[in-house]
Amino acid sequence: MGQAAIPASRVDTVALGTTTIVDPLLMLSISGVVYPNGYRVLYSGGYRNFFASTDALGNINLECQAIAFGADLPEVYLGNVEVLIIG
Repeated sequence: MGQAAIPASRVDTVALGTTTIVDPLLMLSISGVVYPNGYRVLYSGGYRNFFASTDALGNINLECQAIAFGADLPEVYLGNVEVLIIG
């Protein structure tokens, strides 16, 4: 019988600030490059998705969703991260 690896998933959140704009469009800028749909870092054993989010109270967060297939992912450094708010 075949085997399937179930990936480990983890989401980390960092609070960045607040906005008074209702339902804003958020984009990431990392080292001056704008990513309208988030930013993905690929590894041989998985990947990390970085994206900005907001909640009903207007809190803005940077989210990191890590998916690993059988091994820990290495550390990652993102320089000069900004969240662009449109709305």
